[in-house]
Amino acid sequence: MPDLLTQDPNLDVCPNFSSAPFKATQALMLANGMMDEQVVNALQDAWTAQNNVERDQWTQEAEAREAAAAAGEQQGDGKRWKQHPKTPQMAPQADNIDCLEHKQKAKLKLWAFNPNMQVSNIIVPQPSS
Repeated sequence: MPDLLTQDPNLDVCPNFSSAPFKATQALMLANGMMDEQVVNALQDAWTAQNNVERDQWTQEAEAREAAAAAGEQQGDGKRWKQHPKTPQMAPQADNIDCLEHKQKAKLKLWAFNPNMQVSNIIVPQPSS
């Protein structure tokens, strides 16, 4: 089974295969006797075919997530996390949890506020060290 997709392939845009980054690939295809337009069209067709496969996979994954969510709701499992239907379900990693706990512990705490405390009227000069 292929890996789960992390980005929606419906949002991808076909790259410009006639641009400079693709010149090496074009040169290889031109050496095989293809014309410039044929090379660009062949690359665009290959990208479109791969993108269509990814779109189908994305749709299947979304349907599977929706079915799993519906099955969880029917079982009455209140402990399941609700996720956006188009995001893949990923298990949180232990190091991320440790990092979050550390950040929460490291937050600065405010001192207790005492409304009856008097403020000094005299400024005491502090010698420099």
